[in-house]
Amino acid sequence: VALGFDLEDSFLLLPAWNMDEEDFRHIFPTPCSIKECLSRYCDLSGPPCRFALKKLSTFATSSRDWSKLTKLASSREYYQREIIDNHVGIADLICNVCPSIKLSLLNFIFICRRMQPRYYAISSSPLVYPKSVHMTVSILNKLKTDGSIYRGTCSNFLNGLNVGDTCRVFREESSVFRPPSDATKPLILIGPGTGIAPIRALLQERSKLKNDKNIDIGQTVLYFGCKNRWSDYIYADELEAFRKDGTISNLHVAYSREHSEKVYVQ
Repeated sequence: VALGFDLEDSFLLLPAWNMDEEDFRHIFPTPCSIKECLSRYCDLSGPPCRFALKKLSTFATSSRDWSKLTKLASSREYYQREIIDNHVGIADLICNVCPSIKLSLLNFIFICRRMQPRYYAISSSPLVYPKSVHMTVSILNKLKTDGSIYRGTCSNFLNGLNVGDTCRVFREESSVFRPPSDATKPLILIGPGTGIAPIRALLQERSKLKNDKNIDIGQTVLYFGCKNRWSDYIYADELEAFRKDGTISNLHVAYSREHSEKVYVQ
C-alpha cells in the first residue's frame, strides 16, 4: 500500500535484452501476483543489509529520509542499534521509518532479500508415526522498543494454520544427527529448549525397539534445559514415561531461571 502496488496485479520476469534466455536464472516462479510475490518470496520482516539501505537512499524523496538511510548504510554501530536491535524489516522501514521512499516494483524486488527456507528438525520417529511428522517450534513474539511486536515469520505462520490447511515443505536428510546403527550403543543426549526435537524422535524410536520389538538398547543419558518447569519444560510427561520404561537411563533437567544462580546444560 505504501508504494502504491495493486496486490492483485500480476507480472512476469524476463531476461534483459542482451541476456541469453538459457542463462537467465529465475529468482522465483513467474507469472505471479504482486500479493504472492510479497507474501511468498520477499523477506519483508528481516533486516535489510547496509547495501540495500544505500540503494534505498536513492529513492528517498525527503532529505530527512535520505540522511537517515545514508547514515544507516555508512555506520555499523548505528545500523546495529536502529535496524538489527529493533528488528526493523524493509516493510517497516518503508512504511514507518522512511515513508518518503518511492520505487518501482522492479527496483523493490531487486533490493529486497528473498525469503529463505526455515529448517526444523523432525521431532517424531517414523517407526511410531509412519504417516505424519511432528515439529517442535518456538513461537517468536518479541516486544520492540517502540511498543510494537516483532513476530517471527515462519513460527507465526505455522501457528496460524488450521487443521486441513496446507503449506509448502521439503525434506532434507541430516548428515550430522543420526541414531547409531547399533541400538545397544550408549548415548549421551543434550537438548536445550526446542533443541529437544530430534532427541524426542530418537527416544521414540529406541522406546519402540525396546518395548514393542524386544530389541536391547544401550544406556541413554539425557540432559534437558529450559527456563522453568512451569512454562517451557516441553514433553515433560513423555520424558518421564521414557524414564520409567527404561528408554532413558538417567534424566537431568536444568532450570536456568528458577534459582538465583542460573544453571545451563551447555
